[in-house]
Amino acid sequence: MVSPYSGLGKYCLGLAQFSFGNIAGAERSAREALHLDPQVFSAYVLLALIYERLNNPAAALAEVQSYLKMDPKGELRSYAQELRQHLQQELDRESACSFNSCVTVALDR
Repeated sequence: MVSPYSGLGKYCLGLAQFSFGNIAGAERSAREALHLDPQVFSAYVLLALIYERLNNPAAALAEVQSYLKMDPKGELRSYAQELRQHLQQELDRESACSFNSCVTVALDR
């Protein structure tokens, strides 16, 4: 049985909260998990998913990169690498759109 007061317990609670749409609760639980047990590396991936859902790909990418740095051979490695690639593409698209918007505004003047 997993103690609800352990890092792993908080991580599991965060997963449940995330799956039920309680994003604020999931973020809080994932942060608590890392505070209680910095070895619960999968909490970084959960945080990445949370930030992705909140349309914050830069923060999501930072969390994925933290996971890959802390646990490069972890069981979520393949998923985290795919997520990192997806988030980087998202950021690249945002940059391109932002650049194009700036160019369009400048040309309209």
